[in-house]
Amino acid sequence: MATIIGFAIGLGITAIFLVGPNLKTMLPAQLKLPTIIDVAENKNSETVTPNPPQQITGLAIDSPLPEAVVNTDNILISGSAPTDSTIVIQGDREDIVLTVGNDGKFAGKINLSEGNNEILVTGYAKDGNPTTQMLSVYFTADEI
Repeated sequence: MATIIGFAIGLGITAIFLVGPNLKTMLPAQLKLPTIIDVAENKNSETVTPNPPQQITGLAIDSPLPEAVVNTDNILISGSAPTDSTIVIQGDREDIVLTVGNDGKFAGKINLSEGNNEILVTGYAKDGNPTTQMLSVYFTADEI
């Protein structure tokens, strides 16, 4: 069986080498094959510039989800905001201040109280205009 399969594969490869160069002349005239352009030889080609990354314009919280229920007494608050913004995260037990990095992302851990925790996240952009989002996280020591 392996001999037959090997023979068939070899026959197919041989056919490609023998018929391949003449394949374009055997195809209908309407069918256009893609052309390969060597960029090093093509001096008249346009330079393609990649699009710059999207500028983040507002405050967005990625984690945690709204109305999350957790069984640990701290939680990571993460999201995105304009570059070099200042983020203030205010919880029931503590407040933290973060600076947004060059990638537009921020993250910080905040301690939670037993029960419902209202967390206020405020972003202060360079222009001084604050953007605020409120989220609620429920902490229980019980097994979830």
